[in-house]
Amino acid sequence: MLEVNKIYQGHTFLVLQTFPPESVNCIITSPPYWGLRDYGTEPLIWGAKDGCEHEWQSKTTKWHGDRGNGDHKEVYCDMAEQKSDSAFCSLCGAWRGSLGLEPTYRGYISHLMQIMYECKRVLRKDGTMWVNIGDSFSGNASSGGEETRTCQSKPNARDKYLFTKKGIPPKSLIGIPERFALAMTDELGMIRRNTIIWHKPNCMPSSAKDRFTVDFEYVYFFTKSGKYWFEAQEEPMTAPKGNPRPFAKKGNNDRNDTGRIYNPPDELTRHPRCVWTITTKPFKGAHFATFPPALVEPMIKSGCPENGVVIDPFMGSGTTGMVAKSLNRNYVGIELNPKYVKMAEKRIAKTLYQEKMAI
Repeated sequence: MLEVNKIYQGHTFLVLQTFPPESVNCIITSPPYWGLRDYGTEPLIWGAKDGCEHEWQSKTTKWHGDRGNGDHKEVYCDMAEQKSDSAFCSLCGAWRGSLGLEPTYRGYISHLMQIMYECKRVLRKDGTMWVNIGDSFSGNASSGGEETRTCQSKPNARDKYLFTKKGIPPKSLIGIPERFALAMTDELGMIRRNTIIWHKPNCMPSSAKDRFTVDFEYVYFFTKSGKYWFEAQEEPMTAPKGNPRPFAKKGNNDRNDTGRIYNPPDELTRHPRCVWTITTKPFKGAHFATFPPALVEPMIKSGCPENGVVIDPFMGSGTTGMVAKSLNRNYVGIELNPKYVKMAEKRIAKTLYQEKMAI
């Protein structure tokens, strides 16, 4: 049974398995990006074989150094050696660790697909799915160009996710969003309806001197079937440049330079485009990875009917639930960190339902 307007505390993969199939109208989420932050959460065992008693081989790895405050740290390569909770089982090849901290991007995509399989299962046939995901750079020259986010040495050949000598060159973008989107269509059979570019005019500046500053992220719009619930939105439209009289005034059958007659409404609108310019918003809480409510709002309005159910498998600070409530939709959240659960519950509790206008 699925209880709405509630945040479930636990591992997303395990909690989703308890939900009935085709029980939600819309999924909006942003999973942990690969190799970006260690949130200090309890690790999960991935790819274990039944009955295996597991012999874990932990390694002292050359991790990216800590940067930031709180239990979760941003990571960057400074060759600092630290103990990690990440480990492989020498018997069955299972990996113990948290999503986003896999030693290879292939492991990350594989684990993410397991979660997305459960997301697809709980999504209604007429449902929509929106996923915000960012990219990562490959390791520096000391990693030998291997497919790793850290500077660690090669694992044993029996490790499930092997490094290759012909990996991604150092300093190269790995293409995580593209690989994720292709896996969603090729492996899960999801329909990619749009690739949305979230343009951040106030993006964080980059210290890199040999490339451009990245000021956007990807948002993928998926559906489960060809027919789904979608309510087209409208946005303001300005007159084309170079044409002083593109439209006639309302009520006046005037003609523009092409000779065509226009009787437009008072406010001209158009169907929204795929580049969304939305500024990031500061958040005083202890959660770094928060997306702005303005990013979530068009997804819910377009992809979920009123009184429908919106689920965020990586609830974080609760933005999805907060916006869903304000738009008179039900929400369901899943979050592993109990501190974030309390934070999200407080934010959502302060959110008011949208008042319905009398007709």
